[in-house]
Order: sequence, then structure tokens, then C-alpha cells
Amino acid sequence: MAKSNTLQDLVYSDLLQPSLGYEVVFAVGCTYSLSFEGLLSVPMAFGLLGEMDEATKQTPAYLLESIRRSGDKFIVFCNKGGILVPPQALTLYSLLEGCIQEVVNRDKPMANFHPKVWIIKERHESGGEQIKIIILSRNLTYTNDIDVVVSMRGQLLSDARRKYCKPEHQPLQDWLFKLSESLVSSPKKKQLLTLADDIVRLDTLNVSEPFVDYVFYPHYFGQLLTDTKPLQELLQAEQLMIVSPFVDEPMLEFLCGRKIKHSKKILLTHRENVTQRVLNCFDEVYIENDAMLENNVASVRLHAKMYLTQTSNPKRYHLYLGSANATQKAFKENSEMMIGLKFKQLGSGDRFEMIRDEILGSENRYIQVTQPTVDTVIDKRLEQEADQVLKQAMLALKSAAVKKGDEGELFNVELKTNKIVIKHPIHITPLHCPAKKQLIQWGEINHITGIPGLYLSEFYVLEIKIDDLYKSVLCKVSTKDMPNDRDRWIYKDMIDTREKFMNYVSLMLSDEPSLLLSNEEFVHTMSGSKSNPRNYTYVEIYEQLLRIANTNPQRLLDINKLVLHLDAEVIPKEFVQMLTQFQKILKHLERL
Repeated sequence: MAKSNTLQDLVYSDLLQPSLGYEVVFAVGCTYSLSFEGLLSVPMAFGLLGEMDEATKQTPAYLLESIRRSGDKFIVFCNKGGILVPPQALTLYSLLEGCIQEVVNRDKPMANFHPKVWIIKERHESGGEQIKIIILSRNLTYTNDIDVVVSMRGQLLSDARRKYCKPEHQPLQDWLFKLSESLVSSPKKKQLLTLADDIVRLDTLNVSEPFVDYVFYPHYFGQLLTDTKPLQELLQAEQLMIVSPFVDEPMLEFLCGRKIKHSKKILLTHRENVTQRVLNCFDEVYIENDAMLENNVASVRLHAKMYLTQTSNPKRYHLYLGSANATQKAFKENSEMMIGLKFKQLGSGDRFEMIRDEILGSENRYIQVTQPTVDTVIDKRLEQEADQVLKQAMLALKSAAVKKGDEGELFNVELKTNKIVIKHPIHITPLHCPAKKQLIQWGEINHITGIPGLYLSEFYVLEIKIDDLYKSVLCKVSTKDMPNDRDRWIYKDMIDTREKFMNYVSLMLSDEPSLLLSNEEFVHTMSGSKSNPRNYTYVEIYEQLLRIANTNPQRLLDINKLVLHLDAEVIPKEFVQMLTQFQKILKHLERL
């Protein structure tokens, strides 16, 4: 049987990289959960710093420069409480506050914001613009899970007279409008709404072989943002293959309820889902091979969500993929993003069987089961109770305000809370101040005192303990009166010597930052090592300033912003004199 080539190996960070000759204008990402390590991969990809090994990507200079270059170009929406508590809380994480927006439905707080999608506007060096759409099943975290993704691009037409979206793109615009509702005071709301307006100009997205058409199915907390039939009804096909790591029996019975002669129903899922009731729905059931799960190198789990359908009269094949598991909650309560891809007609052969074989693979990755692998569904009541209480607690955190403390550079935080009744105590800890952990008093103003300015942040860790279950989540609390110097203190902490300053300036000016970041002497200097410091001469810096003044004078403004962030003692007077001279020349040229 011929290979279909429907599925190809793709790397998440490669998908985010700007297309050849393009730069990112603005990007909107959605995920259920995120880690700071995963989030940092976004500015890394957008910042065009070049290919580097993982060790280099963890250096403070690389992380800081990635955020500086691209932090204003994107925003990521995630589920309330979906930010993972980092094993190490770096102060520069606070620079990402404006890049994260938690989403929750206050009427249905246990419904999850679960989509995985990117909508990215890119501009070509020649002036043309395009939109890139990436729909995934992967969260913005580092895992070894098996996921699925589709990436599509379309040009933005210049016809300003267009008033209405193409029908197939209207769900994308409606999706962006829904996201904007959660941005009350964010400066990025205007950028998001501009992106939504750009969807009107979006031409047909490219569809690669073997597909010929596409339909978007965004669900916003149970509301389907398209005029088509509900997606779960479209999945009730004669031939159906479900790939879903999480399932529930009522939804599987609904999807497989259409009994037709010669029909085939196939399920690929986790071992812990296979009850007799599940087996009764399907002709074939597959689970992960133990070798995948027990791999000492890197355990691999199924996380992809796909639905392959075949209908008759006429015979048509569709592949639906995205974030929605085969559960009632996914289709009726959550926010999800799915896309339906229509296959072109096949001259001969059975497309359904071809794709089935391609998904299952030939590496014995999955095994077929004919007997239940579990007697009953695993009791998760305790964990569900913890999730419910934590969600209730996060919603009761109204706001925070920073107040100047009585001692030097120390600050106090006043945390306002709503009055709620919960039977389990909740502790709160500022992300960067583990010693400031305290019990929350609900309905009162909670005071967290003696926080150094460097450690002020909108990120807090909430903790709960129920019987033997301990759980912690990280959430973002809107904070008033954050000192204007907070970001400056972070920069000062990371660039605290003249050597680090000169090295970092050279990085900002470099056209080949990857070469510099991979330089051992540079890394030594920026990490604070005393061995082999790399000292850039003023001649080198002068030549770099001269070059960018001619090719990209905007970058001189970036250098000036850096200077304003730092203490005078780490900035050589000779450098200030050079920068001032260049700025005078540019102002003179502008007048001419």
C-alpha cells in the first residue's frame, strides 16, 4: 500500500521561526498550560538570534536579549492557573508579565481554556505581509509527548476596500475578538485588535498535499464560533478513527453511535482509559507500548488529538485535529481550537486505511488490546477537589498594590481578596520570595512586607494540602503602583560590571549574535566568571555603532534605553561620549 505522507516530523520552535525574509510583527498564542522555559522559546524564535545549543540558550545574556528584542511582539493566553511553578525562579521572568494573559470563565470556573493555536502576522523585507496559522495539540511546555500540528500561511491583500472576512476565516476573527475581551488594561489589546482587523485582508491559506480545503472550529467556553454543524455531529461518520489521550465513555458512545453495515471504529488512547464499556464502542482499540512509557532515556506519551472520518455518497475523507479530547467537557464546556482538513479524491485505494496505518506506524509503538486494561475509571475526586478549591482561590484574588516600605529599598504588597468559604487553607508566596509564604485571610487585605524591589512581581504561587495530596499552582495577580524602576533593577542585577555592559552592547549591535553567544569568553564574562573575561575595545564598539548608524539607526535608540536602565558606574564614560556623538549626527541628518 502506498504511503500517504500526511504526517511529517516538525519541531515546535521551527514552526515559530519567521518565514524566510520575514520578521514577526505581532503574534497571538493560546495554550492550556505553559512553563517559563517553554514561554522563553517564543522570543528566542522571534528574536532571530540564530541556531544555538541548549546550554547557550540558558545563558542569562541570551534570555535577556531574546526578551528585549521580541517581548513586545507577542502575547500568550493560557488557562487560569496554567502557568507551571518553575524549579528555579529567575528574576527576568518578571519581564514576561505583559506577555501572559490568564483566561477563565467566571460563570463556569471549572471549564478550561484549552486551545493550542498561534496566529502570527509577518512582514517581508520588501514590504509584503502574511498571516501564519499554527494549530497544535501541544502546550507551551517542554515534554517528550507525541503531538500533532498543522501550519498554514496566507498573504494579506492590500485592498483596503474589503469589509468582510472570507467565510472560512471569520471564525479566526471572532476568536481574536473573544480573546480581546479578557484584556482589560493591557497595552497589547490594540495590537490584538489590529491583528483581528487584518484577518479581513487574509487571502486563501495554502493547503498542502493531500488536502484541498479547510474549516476552523473554535469553541469558546462551549460556544462554537462558526455556522457549521457542531463538530461532534460531523465526527459521527461511517468510518471513524479517534486519537485522544483523554476520553469519557458518554462522548465515545455518542461519536460511535451511528451503526452502519461495514463501518469501522478505531480508538488510540491511554491504557488507563480502556474499560469494557469503551471496548464495546470500537472494532479496534490501541494503547501505547510499554516500551514507550518505561523508556529510561525519555518516557514518551501520546498527547495528539485527531479524528479521521470517511463518509459515503459521495465518499469523502476528513482529518480533524487540534486541542479537543474525546470528552463531553471538551465539546460542551471548554475553549478549544480544531481544524478540519478535507482530503482530495483518491484515484484508487482506501484513504482511511492508509492514514490509519500511518498513524499507528510500523515501529510497534502502539499495541492492540481486546480486554479491559482497567476495571473501573480511576478515582480522581481528591485531585478534582484540590483543582476546584485552587480555582476558587485564584478567582478570589482581586488585585494587589505595591507600597513603599519603611526600610530602604524594601516594599510591601497589599493583596485584596474576596470573602469566600473554603474548608482547606491556602498559602500564597511571591514567586521570587519563598521566605514570604503566608496563609491567605479571605475577605481581608493581606500584607506581604519587606520585598526587595528586584523581586517584585505579578506572579504568585498558591499551595493547598488535602490529606496526602499536595498541589501548587502559579497565577498572575493584577498589580497597581508597580515601581517604574522594577525592570531597571532586573537589568542592573544582570549587567552589573563594565565588562558585562560592553559585552552585552556588542551583542545588541551584532549581526551574527549566534557566533558571539557561542563564544566561550563571552559566556564566561556574562555569567560572572572571573576567568578569561572578554573585553571589547572602544575601536570595536565604535565600528559597530558606525555600521548600525548607517544601516539601522533605530538600534541606537535601543542602546540608549539600555543605558537608562543601568547605573552610571557600569557604563564607561568613553562609551557615553561615543553614543552622544552618534545621536547628534543622526539628529543633524534628520534635519537635513
